[in-house]
Amino acid sequence: MNAGYKKPVPITHLSPVSWGERPLVEQRRAYALDYDLLNMLRKNQSNDKFIHLMEQCVSDIKESLHIVGDGLANNDFLTIERGSHKLKSLAGTFGLEDTFKLAVLTNEAHHKNEPESLIKKHATDLLASGQYSLRTLQVYISGIE
Repeated sequence: MNAGYKKPVPITHLSPVSWGERPLVEQRRAYALDYDLLNMLRKNQSNDKFIHLMEQCVSDIKESLHIVGDGLANNDFLTIERGSHKLKSLAGTFGLEDTFKLAVLTNEAHHKNEPESLIKKHATDLLASGQYSLRTLQVYISGIE
């Protein structure tokens, strides 16, 4: 069910317009990025500066996802916490909405001494969301003139 869109879905179809008219999968994609926030950040600087800022953001997100992944692979919950904390900051600052929510859940689960299985579940979900948000962000950046 692709709602008639060619794959990959163009960035214009990822913007949060007409969510109610799209299948649920398309609605979830719309939540990957807060386009209003990104456009506000973009409006306040030149395209070159904005692209540089976003490329640094992409690099930092990749690094943080790698940290969370390493923590999961090694059952190192302090490392998971460290990576999720950094992702929480990045995702909140740059409008990666689902990734932000999952980073908060992962981070809070660690601080509340939740069961390790719950922390792993949140961290696994965070990695998936982070990878999707990262790809969506890269598509957004590639559309800047």
